Amino acid sequence: YIQWESDFSVTNISYSAVMSGFQSDDYIFLCHRFTQELDFTEIAGIEEASPLNETILDHPELASTGDWFASDNVTLHYIVKGINDRIPNVGFNFQTYKCFYENCIPPPPPPLAT
Repeated sequence: YIQWESDFSVTNISYSAVMSGFQSDDYIFLCHRFTQELDFTEIAGIEEASPLNETILDHPELASTGDWFASDNVTLHYIVKGINDRIPNVGFNFQTYKCFYENCIPPPPPPLAT
């Protein structure tokens, strides 16, 4: 799991990362544990959860960098895989957030005073 030093709850996260030294058959699973369900997740350009779900844990050869799924609705798992033996670095972006407003839709502004 990736944890923050202060161990406080963080839901809105974004970062860019580069994993180095990967061969074509190398991979790593990363996990983030949240205290609430997320409204948006995008990892390496992938916004939809992998249809493979937990299958990618047992069969990483079926997955691509950025494939992700949420277990127990608050633990996000994703994979980073080597591209090929000539490109040892794998870069990706990570973003999650929980909207402030229900369904991520802000309320209409109040009517103007007359």
